[in-house]
Amino acid sequence: MKPEQLLSVAETLFIEGTTSKRPRQAYLRRSISTAYYALFHALIQRATLELFGKTPSGNTVRRIASRTFDHKAIK
Repeated sequence: MKPEQLLSVAETLFIEGTTSKRPRQAYLRRSISTAYYALFHALIQRATLELFGKTPSGNTVRRIASRTFDHKAIK
C-alpha cells in the first residue's frame, strides 16, 4: 500500500473512533499506528529514490534495498 493510501486508512479509522460520545480506543490506536507506517514507508521511498534514482534498474535495487530498513534503527 502506498503512504497516501495508508494515511487515508488512518484518517478513516480516526473518524470511526471519534464518532460516538465515547472514543473507541482501539480505532484511535490503530489510526496512529497506520499513520506511523505511512511515514515509515514514505521515508523509505524517498531514501531509496535518492540513493538509486528512478530508472528501470533502480526500481529493482530500490525494491530490494527498501526491505533492509529497520524500524528500530529509524526510530
